[in-house]
Amino acid sequence: MNINIGNIQNTFGLNNFKTMKETSKAVEFKNIVKDKVIYFFPNKEITIVLNPKNVEENKELRETIQVMDRFAMGMLINSNQLMN
Repeated sequence: MNINIGNIQNTFGLNNFKTMKETSKAVEFKNIVKDKVIYFFPNKEITIVLNPKNVEENKELRETIQVMDRFAMGMLINSNQLMN
């Protein structure tokens, strides 16, 4: 799967995330409203890593993860359609 990091950064930016650090293996995003950090790993599958303690303690964050899961699945479906 080819992942366009520019599109990912733009999408996260539209959702109050700022790119903090980018390497060939991951991108670190920080939410400018909640001051939380997440890591995006553009592997064969999209992987986003959060601190489990933050997730357990925050109902809104758990709901956000569900939205992000749906977003990631939509991106996967769209990229598969473009490849066919």
